[in-house]
This record gives sequence, structure tokens and C-alpha cells, in this order.
Amino acid sequence: MAQKNDSANGKKVLLRVGVIALLVLAVAGAVYLRQGTLSQPGAASEAPADLPAAGVAEPGISLSQPELPTVVEVSVDPLADPATEEPVDEPAQEMTEPAADEPLPVPEGPVAVPEPPKPLPKLIDLGADKCIPCKQMAPILEELRVQYADVFEVVFIDVWKNPSEADRYGIRIIPTQIFYGANGKELFRHTGFYSKEQILSKWKQLGVDVGGR
Repeated sequence: MAQKNDSANGKKVLLRVGVIALLVLAVAGAVYLRQGTLSQPGAASEAPADLPAAGVAEPGISLSQPELPTVVEVSVDPLADPATEEPVDEPAQEMTEPAADEPLPVPEGPVAVPEPPKPLPKLIDLGADKCIPCKQMAPILEELRVQYADVFEVVFIDVWKNPSEADRYGIRIIPTQIFYGANGKELFRHTGFYSKEQILSKWKQLGVDVGGR
């Protein structure tokens, strides 16, 4: 009888051990399946070997977050029309158009028109720059040209360089001085050397006021 009880107790122990073993196998299988699911693509798993571990920075790579630009607060009026707002930087300029009916200014009084210069009497000396009396006449003619520029004109013509001028004025001997009035009419003609005093005296006889210069 005692032997039967021991045999029954042994079977119970073996049954319990078997149940425990099955439970252990079931738990181990569940853990194995869970690990297999976590290691599938798209699921969270351990970091790959070629990627740096979290918290460890590779040389030359900054783990700090980039500095964000400063945001400037701008106040916007919700009722303002952007098309009618004036730019802040440029002041508004008032554009004024001239009145269409505004009359043009009329100058007071008659407009003065400058009168053309009056013709002057003229003294023409016809000679040559190489003849002796002509050379003596040259400084006299230059002095008269400067001092009496507003009274009469002085012109020198070299008939050796311009022979056609000799024919034009009918010159046979040089130097020859020809006096012309303001109207272009010949008044007097002299041949040979003629001094400054003689020329001024002749102008006075011809009615030209040479003054006391």
C-alpha cells in the first residue's frame, strides 16, 4: 500500500515538472518571438554597428542644434490696405501738375534787340613785307589799329604775295594808302611812306573825329 502511494506521488512530481518545463518553454518561445519581431525592418532595434552611439560625436560633426535666426516682431494693422500704405524709407512727395489754363508770363515792355555794329571808315595799306618804306609803315599801322579800333579800321595787304589784289586796287607803286568812308566809298589815296600824324590829320580833313589821342 505504501509502495502504491510512493508511485502516485512520483507521478505527481513528474507531472508538475513537466508542466513547469512546458511553461518555461512557452515563456522562452514568447521571448524569442518578441526578439525576432523587434529586429524586423521598421521596428526599433539596436543601433547599427557603423552608426555612432547616441551621445557620442564623431570628429568634425557638431551635435549641437543650429542657431535659429532671430524673429523680428512686425506689427500689422489688419484694417490697413497694403496698396495705399506709403513706404517707410521714402517720404511721400506731392506731385503737382501745372494748371492747363495758367497763362504764360509775358515780358513787360518791348524786348531790346541788339543793333548791328555800325560800319567804320577804313584805311587800307597795300605794300609788301620786304620793301623798306613798307617795313617803316608796319609799326605805325599796328599802333593805329590798336588805338583807333573804335574809330576806323586798318588793313594791310601784301601785293607781292597777292598780286591779284594789286590789280583790284590799281596799285603801281608801294606802299599805297587808300582812305574809305563808312559807306565804302574811296575818299583819298596816297603813295609812299605816310607818318602817323599825317594819317590822323588826313582823317580830320575827311570829317572823321579821331580826338586828341
